[in-house]
Amino acid sequence: MNDKLLLDAFSALSLGVIVVDANYKITLWNAWLEAHTGRAASEAKGQDFFAVFPDLRNHRVGVAIKQAICHNLPALLSQSLHRSPFPLFAEPAQPGERLSQAITIVPLGDV
Repeated sequence: MNDKLLLDAFSALSLGVIVVDANYKITLWNAWLEAHTGRAASEAKGQDFFAVFPDLRNHRVGVAIKQAICHNLPALLSQSLHRSPFPLFAEPAQPGERLSQAITIVPLGDV
């Protein structure tokens, strides 16, 4: 499968997908995230995940990402305990209540 086809598949999903490398740099930011963060993929890609989402560094999301990278451990965050940690909105230009989120963190190996 070529890179464009894979990117097109991720962009067609009705959910957010972020891929970070071993140095926490964002390597993939799909179209759904663009629509619900108001941040273009070109702005996010190459940035440190924790620079883009500083509030998540010591949050369970940040801990889970670090565990996935350092120890190859996946994580599924409970929606009842972590309802909306990412700043995702139906209309980012007029942010209201954050969208409810189900978060899965999966180690992919060397990205």
